[in-house]
Amino acid sequence: MPFPKKHQQRYGKNAPKFVARAKTPPKNPLLQGIYSKGWQNFGFVTELTSSSRETEENYSAPEKLFVHGSKSGDALDGDTVEFKSFLGKYGKMEARIENVTARSNHIHFGVYEKQGQVALVKLFDGPHIRVLHQHGSSPTQSQELPPKNGDTVGVQVTGFGRAMGAKITVVLGSKNQPGYYQKLALLESGVPMEFPTAVRDAARVIHTPKIEDHLHRVDLREAPVITIDGPDAKDLDDAIEVQKHEHGYTLWVHIADVTAYVTPGSELDHEAVKRGTSIYMADRVIPMLPGELSNHLCSLHPGSPKLCFSIKIELDQVGQVTETQLHETIIQSQYRSTYQEVEDFKNGEATNFPENILPMLQHAWELKAILTKRRKQEGKIEFTSLDHQLVLEKNQIKSIELKPHLESEELIEEFMVLANEEVAKYASKKQLPFLYRVHDRPSETGLSRLQEILTPMGIDFKPRNESKPSSKELQIVVEQVRAKDPEGWITRSLLSCMTKAIYSEKSQGHFGLALEHYSHFTSPIRRYPDLQIHRILKNSLDGELPRGMTQGLIRELPLVARQCSTLERRAERLEYVIRDIYICEWLTPQIGAIFTGRVTTILENGYFVQILPAVEGFVPFGKNRVTMVEIGDTANFELVHVDIATRKIDLRKLEN
Repeated sequence: MPFPKKHQQRYGKNAPKFVARAKTPPKNPLLQGIYSKGWQNFGFVTELTSSSRETEENYSAPEKLFVHGSKSGDALDGDTVEFKSFLGKYGKMEARIENVTARSNHIHFGVYEKQGQVALVKLFDGPHIRVLHQHGSSPTQSQELPPKNGDTVGVQVTGFGRAMGAKITVVLGSKNQPGYYQKLALLESGVPMEFPTAVRDAARVIHTPKIEDHLHRVDLREAPVITIDGPDAKDLDDAIEVQKHEHGYTLWVHIADVTAYVTPGSELDHEAVKRGTSIYMADRVIPMLPGELSNHLCSLHPGSPKLCFSIKIELDQVGQVTETQLHETIIQSQYRSTYQEVEDFKNGEATNFPENILPMLQHAWELKAILTKRRKQEGKIEFTSLDHQLVLEKNQIKSIELKPHLESEELIEEFMVLANEEVAKYASKKQLPFLYRVHDRPSETGLSRLQEILTPMGIDFKPRNESKPSSKELQIVVEQVRAKDPEGWITRSLLSCMTKAIYSEKSQGHFGLALEHYSHFTSPIRRYPDLQIHRILKNSLDGELPRGMTQGLIRELPLVARQCSTLERRAERLEYVIRDIYICEWLTPQIGAIFTGRVTTILENGYFVQILPAVEGFVPFGKNRVTMVEIGDTANFELVHVDIATRKIDLRKLEN
């Protein structure tokens, strides 16, 4: 039975089986790779490839080979290793680590132990290692040195075999201190928490632009432009204006022109590409750019001129695009609105919008309805389900609240999706080297998982091509599930059946949106790919890109695409980890409590149950697995164990 992605790290013994190489090589050469440690007694190794191979037209991402703990030697996460591949007992290619050739600069965490004159660290993901030094920690991340017995410390590991040693770089302290697990998760993720001095200095010296220095831009400061965001948002990337005329509509989407401040090769650019994306967690935001830019200079707050890169889209009365233009602009937002205010306007309730904004808002709602109808006809898959948020007070969960579903969020989404699509079509037509956002159809495993969800619900899913369903066919299925699942318990599980969208230098379509071309253009304050393509597009406005730039981008973009995809996954993983830590801390005092839950996922050794909004626990099968259970079943469950370190929540089903 397939293993959902979101549970792989938490229940490692059910690690997925990985796709084998097409053929076993005639010889078994010693290969070089990077080792990645799994959650429990396993890991993976990714073969290193030459830089020349990475730029080949037919390049495909290196595969990961499974490494059992008994065959990992003394390799630690991130190490460069020599390995050999072999056919495992499940008929899949696996790997055996032969040598560690270079230690990574990763910080590994473990428990400090003093035994007489000898200091050791028992790594969470490895063996005991002798401490070589006890100085040199980062004051922003550690407590005072030296550490105490039982303290959690971060170390850099050097040497191999008996010569392995650990240099303490971070002292996190006792696990009983408030916020311990959150701090540990942040440090283990490798996400940079602070901006280097050079980056902060570079941000401070950037000043508000002078209008006379930008006379080449289209001046739209008098236009009825507004931003629409959540009430707490500070990094306002986008603003809109909608005009109605006899032939249809004109949509302006104005995006903060971050390229005016972050130039290629600068300290700010190096830091942005290293981070890849801003990270939005339950208790904090880790921005891609310093606050001077992300929250002030670039952010489209009202009342002052802002530099933008804008797309003007002409549409007919049924929402078909008739013309697209890109412009460097200057705007001045007339009003900073929230989703709730825009929703209230639609519902005829009193708002504080200026009079000149009201007709524009009416036109925006009309265009939104037209685009929604068009997207549905094209086969866009809509996974909308009830969403929840953690309400924190003094770094503890006060409540888990239902986030109201607002159609105004769909309004902005429709306009941003259209802008992203039109930019991708423009780049494809001009054959620009570019970064696209691509999303593949579900894999064979995903389709099998989908059938397991649909069958107990009595939904018959038989696409014309069983291995290649269309977006339209899946759209119909999702609507059927939503009709039988108004609370969204099962609808969210459908996401585990889908592939993950990634960045690519090739336009390969977006399955979920049913689009032939797609990109990320609308959020350069918080996503590096958007910033990268702004540079490309701006350089293309006067004609073809310079030859040297084109050749450089052809070499660079495949690497940027893979790095940004990896950093995006890291950010998403960290967001979920921090959320789950807070939930586990909140549930620990409630052990023994009874909850009504619904089955959402079934594995070989048990099943997951949603007992509260955003909270799932695991129920193991007995040795003989006589329990009959189906997705969607409801019952009462007792909370029997919570492990904050592993973020595991264990339940026991109560008999009627």
